[in-house]
Amino acid sequence: MSTKALRLKIRKNQVTFPVEIFRQTELSNLEIISEGIEEIPSAISELSQLKVLTINCKNITQLPDSLLTLQNLEILKIKNCSITELPSGSPQFKKLKNLQLNSNKLCSLPTWLGSLAELEVLDLSGNKLEELPKNFGELRSLKRLNLDRNGLVRLPPGFEKLAALNHLSLDGNSLDDEQKQWLFDHFKIWF
Repeated sequence: MSTKALRLKIRKNQVTFPVEIFRQTELSNLEIISEGIEEIPSAISELSQLKVLTINCKNITQLPDSLLTLQNLEILKIKNCSITELPSGSPQFKKLKNLQLNSNKLCSLPTWLGSLAELEVLDLSGNKLEELPKNFGELRSLKRLNLDRNGLVRLPPGFEKLAALNHLSLDGNSLDDEQKQWLFDHFKIWF
């Protein structure tokens, strides 16, 4: 009997990933919670049927490039980790609608982020971002965007192209008065 969903809570003192998980190739939903694990094996790509992947592991500092090959992903949540950057390859997940990268240590974002044409929800709150990629305005399907608690001073040119946006949160950033006025003029957001 195959398992479609699995919540994997790893013991506090366990530092190795249980690789037998990768034999469950029909998994569609995987949640990984750990305080001890320091890396996600590149074999994560063997779980090609995943639609939902949640990683909540405070000691993970980087993600494998193979994560980008999960082409059936619709929801990807990587939160409360210690990652400072995302893999830089070309993502194959063309169905991704919800990307939550909150409460990490991201300092920058790859340009591939702007190529996620189906993305509707993006949560980047609680990171260390000072700027967004120049092609950020290409996220034309984006409806919800949370950029709270970063170090943003300015938004990139083309940000106004996010016409589908119906929720934008920017609390806890260092936007100057000119940028705040621009946001009010384009999105009717008042600070």
